[in-house]
Order: sequence, then structure tokens, then C-alpha cells
Amino acid sequence: MESRLIFAFFALSALAVANEAEEAVRRFLAKVPKGPYAVVWRNLSTMPAAEAERIHRMVEPASIGEAGPEFRVTLSENPKSYLIVGQSVDGKVWMETWAKPVARVEKPPYRLSRNVVWEQPTPILDALVMSGGRVLVLEPMRVSGKDVKTVGLSLPRPMPRDPRGRIFDAGSEGIRILLPGVRCAGPLQKLSCTTAREPWIVAARNYFEGPRGRYYTMAELDGVVVQAETDGRTRVYAQGAGGDTVLRVIEGWGSEMTSIESGCGTHVLASLEADQLQAFRYAGGQMYPSTAALVLEGPVTAIWPSSEKGQATVIVQNRSTGNYEASRVSIDCSGN
Repeated sequence: MESRLIFAFFALSALAVANEAEEAVRRFLAKVPKGPYAVVWRNLSTMPAAEAERIHRMVEPASIGEAGPEFRVTLSENPKSYLIVGQSVDGKVWMETWAKPVARVEKPPYRLSRNVVWEQPTPILDALVMSGGRVLVLEPMRVSGKDVKTVGLSLPRPMPRDPRGRIFDAGSEGIRILLPGVRCAGPLQKLSCTTAREPWIVAARNYFEGPRGRYYTMAELDGVVVQAETDGRTRVYAQGAGGDTVLRVIEGWGSEMTSIESGCGTHVLASLEADQLQAFRYAGGQMYPSTAALVLEGPVTAIWPSSEKGQATVIVQNRSTGNYEASRVSIDCSGN
């Protein structure tokens, strides 16, 4: 929600009940130089609407004055706290925080199922399960796998230090491979790699550039776009005409995610910072866990849509063995 108000910061609304949130907002307002200002208010938190509106009213004027310079006030959050942040036109920032209330923990209704299809000591970018049980494994400079003769890739340009890539089944035409600034196509033993006219990933980088800026991975569901962006945050955007409107900012997710369909709807399958994998649904302006977190043996290095509907390909580096594991992950809608 965004609205423009005019107020003097020295004027506070008198509220009967004092709580930690109100005290934090009062401390925030006491720090800010006196107005009046033309305020732009944004709520990027998951705080209940009534609570957010009460905080919004705390910065409404007791008396209206003339419009002053713009001042942005944002209500946000991190995993443990809510934040109120103010920014003036000259870039100065004021902030206060307060602890979130202890939330009632509800058991997510579904669970994740993971099946390892291949593992090896060298890095895996993507894996493709073919008919007959063959597994094609895309590495930074070659294709290997199960029941496959390893084929080196003759690339027209050097790869970035931490490349990312995808491999697809192209039917009678063989396979197709996408790498940063490079496309390869043809039968496995006769792959031809050329410089991409329209790079899939920015050449010499490991991220995408789109209308909403730079990001590592993204997912679409239920009228929103979810992006894991290069500043370390995940943002939820509205689709359609308001496609640049940020609905939520999420902390604590990793850089890998994809959409995954199931008999119980479309979900975002996301890597979490603590070597975990979890699926989420978007409803009522918030992200809700739809599965319990799946604890992994190491960090997720890639998540891509699978060639099989209702599944995703997940690459994990196992800390115990050091191997990279390619898995098929799906959502079990039968419950926990």
C-alpha cells in the first residue's frame, strides 16, 4: 500500500495502549528532523493489516501543513523483527526495530519427496533423465552421466568462475544446452556450440537481467512473480500492469527457486539458507509454507524445472561425501 500524506513529524497521534511497536515508532519519530514532509508510505511486512494501519496512523498529522520535501517511510521485517525505516531526499536513513510476537506454529499440509538420480565428485549444473533410464549430466565443460559416453563442449567463449546452465531434450534433434552467453544444440556426439544472440544468462556472469532488475532464479504463481535477486533478498512482484510493484521482501531464502505444479496447486520450491528445501504458496498477500522444510546434506547449488511435470531438478553438494547429487523433487499432496 502506498499513499502520500503531509505531516509534521513532531505531531503524534495519542494512542491509549502502549506496546513495544508503538514505543519503537515513537523512538523513530523522535529521531527524525521536524517536518513538514510529503510522506510516501509503504508496507512490505507480513504484519496483520489492522496493526500496520495503526502504525500508519501514528505518523498522520495532528494538523495539516504545507507540502514539504518527500520522505519515504517503509514498514518492513526480517526473520526476527519488524522495522520502520525513513529515508529523506538527501539519502539520510533513520530506523527502529521491535521483536515479532511469537507465532503459532501450524504444521504445513504437504511434504517434499526427493529421489537422487545421479551423484559424482565434479560440479553438476543440471541433469536430464531420458527414456530408458539414461541420465545426461551437464557440467561446466562437458556432458557426462549414466549410460552416456562423455562429450566435451567446445565453447566459443570462456565461462564465468561460477557458471550456471541447463540441458533439455530436443527430441529428434538431440539435445539443447544453455550456458552464459552460449547455446549448444544437436545430437550428443555432434553438439555445436555458438555465441547466443540473445543470451540466456548474462554473458560472463551467472545471473539474469529482466524488467525487474538482476536476479538468479524466479518463479511465477497465483498472479505474482517471485525473484531471488542479486542483493541477497527475494522479492514478490505483482504480475500484469503493476508488474514493478513490490508486494513482499523476503529474507532468509537462498538464490535458487522454481515453480512446481502438483495436485494441490502451484508452489514456489525454494532453497533456504540453512541447507533446507521448502515449498510455499502465495495467498492473501503473504507467502505460506505448504510443506515442511526438507533438511539436506549440504547446500543447494541449483534448482531448475524438470522435464517431468510436477517435478523439479535439484542439485545438492553433499558435505559428508563431497559429491554433487542430482535429484528429482516433487510435492506429496497426501500430507505428512
